[in-house]
Amino acid sequence: MAIVILLWCVLALLALAVVAVGFAARPRATPLIYVATAIVSVVACTTAFISLGAGHSDILRLPLGLPWVAPTSAWTRCRRCFF
Repeated sequence: MAIVILLWCVLALLALAVVAVGFAARPRATPLIYVATAIVSVVACTTAFISLGAGHSDILRLPLGLPWVAPTSAWTRCRRCFF
């Protein structure tokens, strides 16, 4: 569940970036954008710190790296030429 909340926070930050570009000419919009991004960031940080002690989540995980790429791939053979 924490990953879902964090992904929604990332989506909210990206949406706020688009909104900030649209309202760049208005001087009153700048503090509102900063407050909104601060709120989203606090929610993301709180979720991350709470999930540190929650243990493993078997429901949804973000992949880190490319596990389906075998170490005998073409990249490994190419890398041997340079190292």
